[in-house]
Amino acid sequence: MPIRESYSPASGEAGLFVFDEISPRGYSLRMLRTTFLWSACLAVLVLFFSVPFPSAANGEDGVSQGNQPSSSDRQSPKQKRITKAGRTIEGTSAQSSSSTLPVQPSNNALLQQSPPLIRPAADTIQVPAQGSKPKSRPIDGKRQALQQNTESRKVEPYVSLYGGVSLANSFTHVHGIQSVSFASLSDLDLARSPIYGVKLGIFQPRPQSWFGLETELFYANPHIKQQSVTVSGPGGSVTDIFAGARMRMMTWAFNWVVRYPGERIQPYAGVGLGIFWARLSGDDYGGNASDTSPGLNALGGIRVFLTKRVALMAEYKYNRASFDFGGNVSTHVLYQTHNLVGGLSIHF
Repeated sequence: MPIRESYSPASGEAGLFVFDEISPRGYSLRMLRTTFLWSACLAVLVLFFSVPFPSAANGEDGVSQGNQPSSSDRQSPKQKRITKAGRTIEGTSAQSSSSTLPVQPSNNALLQQSPPLIRPAADTIQVPAQGSKPKSRPIDGKRQALQQNTESRKVEPYVSLYGGVSLANSFTHVHGIQSVSFASLSDLDLARSPIYGVKLGIFQPRPQSWFGLETELFYANPHIKQQSVTVSGPGGSVTDIFAGARMRMMTWAFNWVVRYPGERIQPYAGVGLGIFWARLSGDDYGGNASDTSPGLNALGGIRVFLTKRVALMAEYKYNRASFDFGGNVSTHVLYQTHNLVGGLSIHF
């Protein structure tokens, strides 16, 4: 018999554990009995969880599972919307008080018992039928007013392309400068010439859309005609034939514009500062000479809108500037011209 020494914490004394000696056969029987008991417990648990139990509703109310109302029948009697063929049908479904299964009606009976058509509310979302176009919901007054206010607050940029004729009068107040300032010449007639230009502008948002700013660039070549020229000085005057000269004129102007903001016809007028660049070339004029000078650019015209964005324009321009051509020319002139142009204006 095996003996082991033990210690008791309560008494603080050592004790002895005595174990009975177990034969191998007894040990095997004990293990077999333990295994059998655990297997039986496991089988009971499996049977316990595998057997179906009746629901609480069946046990208390005595109503079979098949007689339970469906999820759709358990809904509260609220209005239901059924969308069919682009129309909204609204009705009220009432639950049956009987616990037995209702008899399923036929298709004709369902159609006869369908709830009456009710006009859909304004905020009901309608699904269009197949093949039909969806109807857009009307914009309410506040949104429409906000949209109009936003559009009226936008600035109105535009671009114009034009062409026409330059009716230059003549070089007036012609006299010498520098070493020949004592000499004076008769007026020099200028030839008519084509004129081409482009302008970019912008008008203020409404209701201040009467006023705008623009810049433009245009080009003309009013050559000096062949003519008789009289030169006067302290010693008298001399008249001779002047063979003429070629001239190129380019203008870059900044204008302040006022218009009548009509829907279809818009008359306008403007005035601005122009930077005039002129270049002369000719043998009788002593070679080439050029000068850049500020000047006046005045205008008036009308726009006729073909569409909301595209308009035809007709415009009159008046230009005035003074030039001092140096070098061998050594001449001061006053330049004045009248321009008639027309073109196309695109507004954004």
